[in-house]
Amino acid sequence: MLARIFNSVKPSAFFSLAILLIILFIASFTSQPTNITPGGMPLYMGLAKWIDGIPYLPAFVYLLGVCLLALFLNGLAIHNNFFRPHAFTALFFVFYAYGITEYIGLSAPFFGLIFIAFALRRIFAMYNQTTAYSQVFDSSFFVGVAILFYLPSIWFLVLVWISLLIYGQNAWRNWVISTLGFITPLFLCYTYLFMVNNTEALIQPLLNVLHFQTFPLNIKPYYYPILIFSSFLFIVSTWAMMSTLNRQTVHKRRAFTIVLWAAIIGGVSYFFSNGISTHFLLLTIPFAVMAVGYYEFLRKKWWQDTILLLLLVSILLVHIIS
Repeated sequence: MLARIFNSVKPSAFFSLAILLIILFIASFTSQPTNITPGGMPLYMGLAKWIDGIPYLPAFVYLLGVCLLALFLNGLAIHNNFFRPHAFTALFFVFYAYGITEYIGLSAPFFGLIFIAFALRRIFAMYNQTTAYSQVFDSSFFVGVAILFYLPSIWFLVLVWISLLIYGQNAWRNWVISTLGFITPLFLCYTYLFMVNNTEALIQPLLNVLHFQTFPLNIKPYYYPILIFSSFLFIVSTWAMMSTLNRQTVHKRRAFTIVLWAAIIGGVSYFFSNGISTHFLLLTIPFAVMAVGYYEFLRKKWWQDTILLLLLVSILLVHIIS
């Protein structure tokens, strides 16, 4: 039943998605929203301090951000012909974005995630371009903006460089342009901070960007079902996509390779995050995309409905128990 509802881009699918978001939003009030991420970057700290003092506003901002980002990602997937026209990309992103109660609120990784999504849009636009100067500049620029909210986003610059190789845009000009695009928002931010005599807010975190640490995960027991099922779904999704990759279009093969690299970079960069649990928000996009790829691979409707129901029930249980 759920599979049938979201297996289109009709208004009914997005109306159902809105109802689901409202249910998850109401359930999230049983948990405590995330506080301001410690050691945040300048743009994040300025925005978070303004919003954090208003009751319930962080949860509303998160709801609005998840809603808009879900629609953005669904449109991106359809526009690039990654999947058939449906609302599953938005649905899986909503599931993962509300899967962990610590995600909800004003976490720095969420604001970084928004600009990483914009960067991915411009990365995918490199395909089949003779010269992709604007796409290269824009994608690295958005990564630079993401850093001003959440420092470990800096590692997604590596994703831009990997994309240059995957899409054959490896002329020396593109490497220079990607560096200039990345530096531009940092330079603008530094100029402003210099004028207000607060450059340490940017310089000090950047000096610690390569500080590698290991951290205990300290996973709460009620997260086990959603984490185990999500990890299992990602593994089988990756296997399914890799096994059928040679039957996909060139654009789709390259796009899924980039998404897989995004998941790897998102996971590895955790060790440079000071153990912030909300860092794993950076995995919601690649996890959602890979899950949809596997979901389309399935032929039995009952198994499609089972996956959606298991995800929904496990998420609701997390919010109720926590």
